[in-house]
Amino acid sequence: MSGPFALTKRLSQSSSTAAAATIQYATREATKAGAPASVLSIPSTVRHGPTSLRTPLTPDDHETAAAAAKQVGCTRRIFLLRPHMTSSELSGLAYRISTMGKNEGINSVLIATSDDDDASNLALPTSIVDTERKSTPPVDIGLKTGYGRIFHAAGGYDPRELYSSGMTGKPEELSSLLDGVRNLATATRGAIERSDENKNVVTARFRVPVITMPHGMVNDGGYALCMGSYVLATRDTCFRTLNPYRGLAFDPIGLSYILPRLGDDFQQPSRHFPVGMILALTSYEAEAHDMVETGLATHYVEAPSKLGTIERGLAEMIPWNQQGLATPPPRHFGQLDGILAAQSKDYDPDQDVNSHLRNKAVANLMDAASVYDAAGQEIGEASEELEMAYLGATGVDDPSLNLGDDRGDRFLGDRHSDLVNIAATFDKIFKADNVADIMEGLREVSSAEPQDIEEKECSDVAATLLGDMESQSPLALCAIHSLMAKGDRKRRSETLESCMEREKIVQMNLLRGEDFRRWAESSTDEGYFKDWKHKTVKDVTKDEVEALFVQA
Repeated sequence: MSGPFALTKRLSQSSSTAAAATIQYATREATKAGAPASVLSIPSTVRHGPTSLRTPLTPDDHETAAAAAKQVGCTRRIFLLRPHMTSSELSGLAYRISTMGKNEGINSVLIATSDDDDASNLALPTSIVDTERKSTPPVDIGLKTGYGRIFHAAGGYDPRELYSSGMTGKPEELSSLLDGVRNLATATRGAIERSDENKNVVTARFRVPVITMPHGMVNDGGYALCMGSYVLATRDTCFRTLNPYRGLAFDPIGLSYILPRLGDDFQQPSRHFPVGMILALTSYEAEAHDMVETGLATHYVEAPSKLGTIERGLAEMIPWNQQGLATPPPRHFGQLDGILAAQSKDYDPDQDVNSHLRNKAVANLMDAASVYDAAGQEIGEASEELEMAYLGATGVDDPSLNLGDDRGDRFLGDRHSDLVNIAATFDKIFKADNVADIMEGLREVSSAEPQDIEEKECSDVAATLLGDMESQSPLALCAIHSLMAKGDRKRRSETLESCMEREKIVQMNLLRGEDFRRWAESSTDEGYFKDWKHKTVKDVTKDEVEALFVQA
């Protein structure tokens, strides 16, 4: 072949060879630095200047990488550019966050999305999802007042892309993907678990807080990015589970541990009601106020424009290792002052004398930017008790890890959450021992003849919840209910890690199961697919559910 076609072919081959060489070189350099090759999938820049939104590992059919990191003064900003991540992007972002979280030369890691962002400055216009709706059902699913559209902030991995890639037939790759989701949750949470030489689990905690401000919808594995010290909900922030509509259960981020314990961290009224079970089984969309009233978010900031104020405040704040007013004890030529040592028998020369003062400024900034927080404190004129707590007089070492103990006067009665109200109304129904009884209870309420407006509203909500459950995979619903039961707060021996491990086994089996295959091969959106293996939850046997908990 000769002429322009031959030249085009040679240029294409040359470009592919150069790209492969670039990836190999970058991989070697990352390995030398002790980092996994997946870290190359997340672009990063220092200080000012343009940033490439693609990396050698970015798939050809993706316009940008899923996320990018940038230095902004003394904080590190993570931009979410796409709602779904590849396996390498999940692992790479987990590594970057864990590395940043252990950096004492910064004060925080800020993971945020905003409709004010611009693509050329690391933004997320590719994450916009139109959700036009003609009417609002009794249980609001996605409609945002005055907008008619929301951002899809984070959704973990793309299940249909996973299926089309053939990964369900490759157990090692599938396991690696789910490990990436789990590692991202662990990194955002601020803890790195590893085994020592005796195979004992060792936990290393971050010193700088991880802050997440998801301006849009977060679903399923995407909540891994919301497990840090602070989660700031805007007016458009919402959370829901879509996996049961796909024939799947929980991604391994610990939702079967988190959801049964909603409300516990901040001693909220929601802890008395089955809010977690409703979120798990009905795909109910928890909007911003629901998230704060259950502890899924720590603060309500309302306007996404607050992101600029928060970012600027963090950028100008001194780093973690410079925070505090106390000075270390004097030393003479490397020796501890003998007089000081004699005065304090319990003195520890390695003790951080400023430990109770660090992260105070970050906590104050979160409050200053918020309308209220999950502990029940409306941000305004601080009470004397609150001021003393922030000054450290009550012994609160780190507000980013202890927000709910000393927060001044509560005003929980002035706040509202539809989710908590629904959970209180259907409390007995959602505490039933199995999914079939829950659905039967909702069916009885929805079919009853209402006697007044309140009963009519209750009947409509029950019908909506029941309809959502009937649209989901019966096998997936039973698996999720079993996961929730095994991770219940009454089981004191359960940990976040044990629930993650159990969720991974179940999800691995469901991803290779018939229901997921049927949904993935259809062109039907979540909530409209009906061709499941089982017609109802009553057709699902106990043996089928138990088999999902056995590692293949």
